Amino acid sequence: MTTTGERKLTIHRWPLWKSLAAALALYLPLTALLVVIPPSFSRSALLLAGGLIGVGVCGLMWGRWGSPRVSEIAGSFILTSQFLVIGLRAWSAVMPVRWTLVTIVIALFILAWVLPLLMPGLSTWLWREQVAPQTRAGRRLLAVSVLVFPSVGIVGASAGLFLSKTDQAGVGWVVVAALAMAAAMAWAQSTSHRLLSSDIQGR
Repeated sequence: MTTTGERKLTIHRWPLWKSLAAALALYLPLTALLVVIPPSFSRSALLLAGGLIGVGVCGLMWGRWGSPRVSEIAGSFILTSQFLVIGLRAWSAVMPVRWTLVTIVIALFILAWVLPLLMPGLSTWLWREQVAPQTRAGRRLLAVSVLVFPSVGIVGASAGLFLSKTDQAGVGWVVVAALAMAAAMAWAQSTSHRLLSSDIQGR
């Protein structure tokens, strides 16, 4: 049942078929990139893509019957995870991905999500620098993020696929990997700060 005081999101109030269609439209485009990124078709990438879509849709739909807040957090976590996985997949197009790298990247990603609870002051500063930067570096990063991050998956994959036809394929996929993972970290921190702000204020 919905927790007292929580209001359902718009997607939770729609008819079930419309909610499912919206959820699929949200998760499908980015996750589909996992299948087309070189070096070759991967069954494991296909399974991972299907898993991300399935878990994301279920998490988003949970708010229809359970807690809308938990549903929003789960849905947002999967959405930001897509960028992380795309980055690792693009990196694997250049060189083998070692478990050490995967562990470090995932640890940093999880840290970005729990930072508002661990270090609320730092989280607030990072969030402010992303949405209303006070420093020159923050303003430059915001300008780049506005131009690049919303379309990092499509732009990055397009660049990678184009460069794969030239001798600069490695450079292209390194750029895709860097952009996707940077977007994952930044978006995870800002999203978690927004969603967990009530917990921070309640401390």
